[in-house]
Amino acid sequence: MDTTIVFSDTRLRVLQYFEAHILRTGLGTFTVDQMSRELKISKRTIYQEFPNKAAIVSAFVDTVKGRLDRHFLEINGLNLRPAQRLILTFKGVLNILSPFLNQTISDLKQLYPDIWEGLVQFRMEKFTHLFNLLQQAQGDGDLNPNLNLDRLAYLLPRVMDELFQPEVVFHPDHASRDMVKEVFLILFQGIFAGEMRDSFLQLLNENE
Repeated sequence: MDTTIVFSDTRLRVLQYFEAHILRTGLGTFTVDQMSRELKISKRTIYQEFPNKAAIVSAFVDTVKGRLDRHFLEINGLNLRPAQRLILTFKGVLNILSPFLNQTISDLKQLYPDIWEGLVQFRMEKFTHLFNLLQQAQGDGDLNPNLNLDRLAYLLPRVMDELFQPEVVFHPDHASRDMVKEVFLILFQGIFAGEMRDSFLQLLNENE
């Protein structure tokens, strides 16, 4: 799925402002009135690009999907074992999404359920690629031989979908990114075998 978007100057400024705002305070506090004042762009000009606030949210979600698409393509082009590409893919997904693992995802799910469902569907589509890497890794002997791939194909995308639910990753004493990494560690220490199992944490933490 190609999510490349061509931006006008106004559209780009609106989306840049929107991202900075939700990183600071979450989605629920965002208003077009405040953005118009701070960017010194009239609301009329903004609404020429985006008919309503939901359209801004949807456009920004599309830019995040585009980042994920580019990451998948980049990792897929590396000359690495499938298991290594799988680990690096998950690491990149974590890097792209973790800045938004704050009140933003909770607000998105609650305030914009249709956009949230579209994001869920996008994640499920990506799992087809990830499962192909798992199958290749099994052929290389890098997966736990006790795993049943048919059952894993059913369970893993559902587990990963639950992982990015706000009620799962929010914890009063731990950062959401650390909570996601912990689940990755639990899952993939059981999925991988041998060298890949032993090097998983190192690859996940490399360059951080």
